[in-house]
Amino acid sequence: MKLLRLPEAWRRELFCLRLRPFSKEVLRIRFLITVAVLIAFSNWLGHFLLIRYPDQLTLDAFAKTVPVRLARACTIVRIGSSDYEHLFRAQSPLPPQQLSDAISRILTLHPAVLAVDLDTSAARFAKLAIPTTSIPIVWARDAADETTVTALPVLGNRSPDPRDWGFVLVPYDPDWTIRRHPREIHIGARSWPSFHWAITEAFCRTTPSDQGCAKVERLRHSPGDLSMPLYHYHVTFPVVELGDLMQPGAIDANNALQGRIVLLGGYYSPCDRFATPFGVRQAVELIGSAVEAELDPQHQADIEGFATIIIELVLAITISWIHYLFRPRYALVVTFIMLGVIFLEGTYVAFRFAGYRMGIIPFVVGLWIEQTFESAEGAHRHS
Repeated sequence: MKLLRLPEAWRRELFCLRLRPFSKEVLRIRFLITVAVLIAFSNWLGHFLLIRYPDQLTLDAFAKTVPVRLARACTIVRIGSSDYEHLFRAQSPLPPQQLSDAISRILTLHPAVLAVDLDTSAARFAKLAIPTTSIPIVWARDAADETTVTALPVLGNRSPDPRDWGFVLVPYDPDWTIRRHPREIHIGARSWPSFHWAITEAFCRTTPSDQGCAKVERLRHSPGDLSMPLYHYHVTFPVVELGDLMQPGAIDANNALQGRIVLLGGYYSPCDRFATPFGVRQAVELIGSAVEAELDPQHQADIEGFATIIIELVLAITISWIHYLFRPRYALVVTFIMLGVIFLEGTYVAFRFAGYRMGIIPFVVGLWIEQTFESAEGAHRHS
């Protein structure tokens, strides 16, 4: 190997002159066993809060730099405090007749999908009048979490269930912050669609030509988790007040709902506000952000499983090459510099491409220890 053009004394000080090729170094039995053990250990360790939480806080800091984007597909019809008092007489759950009137009014404006993010579990909603329409109406469904998670009724437990519904359950992190949305909710022995995923599927069923629906179609048979969409999707939504909408002719001339995914949700309850990396957001805004992420053809899923192992193998070979090239003390310095780059730049890569976990740090440290030990043994053999 031709080394850098440095003075002879510097080269002797910095670099090791190895007799065997690098390929034999990485095929040593001890090295291969160490890499295998560290991959298993780091992946296991990465599930612990002590490792995950600093990573999450760093990603939260990066998230604050995300520019706000206008929602491409979703519009919110907001039930604010004033509309809650005047249109629904401040009753919760909402009076079925007034809710039926609101739904009917929205449907006259021809949205692509109407998503109702409201509680309809009470028995009185079994008689809720729903207009006959070809427009999909997706209903939010909640669950009671006592000793076990139990699904609550939707539309007053009328039979049969409506075609399109999804659970509004979202996972909290230990600091009570919401950073990701599951596409499926597991209750008992079955899996059910989450609310945002049901909305997305309904939209792509009626608007298959949308640019994001090809990706949705590929994901239908293996939904999995939509991890950390909020880091990438600081979305602001066009908002129409329900009270304005209920005034005849107020919006017909400039229809802002036609062909859109319309999210009907309340802004009157403190229970519908959640902590996110971007601050406190309304529940309906979280649902809209997840839908926008699903319909973004450029959105990248997490790098997990086999891809993570490939990344760790590349790191292992890189660290081994550093210790093959440099003398132990200088290999130590280079490795520590690389650790800093992995921590800072690696977290940024995680933020942009959703592929990094701080569990890699113990992996790198373990490899550095093994390589330092091997370098010391080699120096002792040649002394």
